[in-house]
Amino acid sequence: MMIALLLLLCATGVFLLWRTPGCPASPVEHSTQRISVIIPARNEARNLPALLQSLAGQQPAAHEIIVVDDASTDDTVAIARRHGARVIQPPALAAGWRGKTWACHHGAAAAEGECLLFLDADTRLRPHALGRMLAACRPPCRVLSLGPF
Repeated sequence: MMIALLLLLCATGVFLLWRTPGCPASPVEHSTQRISVIIPARNEARNLPALLQSLAGQQPAAHEIIVVDDASTDDTVAIARRHGARVIQPPALAAGWRGKTWACHHGAAAAEGECLLFLDADTRLRPHALGRMLAACRPPCRVLSLGPF
C-alpha cells in the first residue's frame, strides 16, 4: 500500500512539473524595465561571493543589487559592499514578522526597479538568466515566480 502511494505521488509530481513552462531560450538583450535584485542574507559570507559574481556578468544588467543584512555576525556586509551591492539593515523585527519576510519587505521598500527579483544567497545564475527572465515577464506580466534548480 505504501509503495503504491509513493508511486502515485511521484507520478503526480512528474505530471504537474511536465506542464510547467520554462523561461524562453532567447534572452532580452536590452530592456527598459529596471530589475532590482534583493538578497535577504544572514551570515551568508560563504555563499554571497558566487551569487554576486554570477550577477555581475548578466546582460541586461540589474539596475541595482540590494543585500538586506538580517543581523549577520560574519563578513556578509563587507563582502556585499566589496562586490558593489547596496546594503540595507532593517530595524528590529516587528511583532508578527519572521526574519526572512521582514528582510524581503524592507528590500522591496528600498528598491527602485519596476521588476523585483528575490534571490537566496546560495543561488547561482547562468549567463543571460536576467534576460531570459525578462523575456518571460513581458508586460502586462505583473508576477513571475521562478523555481531554481
